[in-house]
Amino acid sequence: GVYSGNIMLASTGATSQSVGVTGSVTQAQLTIAANDVTKIYGTAVTGNAGSVAFTSTGLQNSETIGGVAIAFGNGSAATDVAGKYTGSVVASLAAGGTFTSSNYIITYLPGDITVTTATLTITADNHSKVFGALNPLLTVSYSGFVNSDTPAQLTALPIVTTTAALTSPVGQYPITANGAASPDYTFIYVPGILTINPIAQAIVIPNAFTPNGDGVNDTWNIKNLDTYPNSTVQIYNRYGENVYSSIGYGVAWDGTYKGTSCQRVHIIM
Repeated sequence: GVYSGNIMLASTGATSQSVGVTGSVTQAQLTIAANDVTKIYGTAVTGNAGSVAFTSTGLQNSETIGGVAIAFGNGSAATDVAGKYTGSVVASLAAGGTFTSSNYIITYLPGDITVTTATLTITADNHSKVFGALNPLLTVSYSGFVNSDTPAQLTALPIVTTTAALTSPVGQYPITANGAASPDYTFIYVPGILTINPIAQAIVIPNAFTPNGDGVNDTWNIKNLDTYPNSTVQIYNRYGENVYSSIGYGVAWDGTYKGTSCQRVHIIM
């Protein structure tokens, strides 16, 4: 503002003199910079008043600013793709605190919005086949898509492979996925398992065996039952008593019942 008043001029040996003067106080320069914002693809940010997300340079007399209005432009929507959006955070209307805005020439500097990639988990699905068969079609499952995205939004689909081949023996083999691409996602890959099962074969059940200890036909050997590891085997005598039972058939029955061995056993089915 403009201020008027008198200045008294005095000097030794001279008469003092009062002089009327006019002075002015000019505005100070104040810079308010909006803070940069970083968010993940698929999330949104909205503006608000009274925000303290700013820095200031040029305040005088230890004054403070209560808050500013913040508005967001490009990059603030959930659907905005990953990247840097320069000048998209705009500050204005500084108010509150102990400062008086009319004492300053305020320059507002915008901030940037950086949209980072979202995390997408790609899991190789488990599969199985029988020995000697072609590998099944290998597939994956996704977790983490945002904005109703689907695999169609990926710029490259994952490649799914396994170490199992046509002639690989019975066992379990890893299924791996990799190679997916998108500007909006970072990928985590979880492997799966391909299980190769033995070829199911017809069960051959003998109707007799001779557990006499001569080393010939001493156990009830059920051919190919080992290809059914979850099978249940139960044997009853003619009186309905359970003389043998097992889940699977890892050890063939030797004809023993209550500690007594038979010389010859006939099986009726």
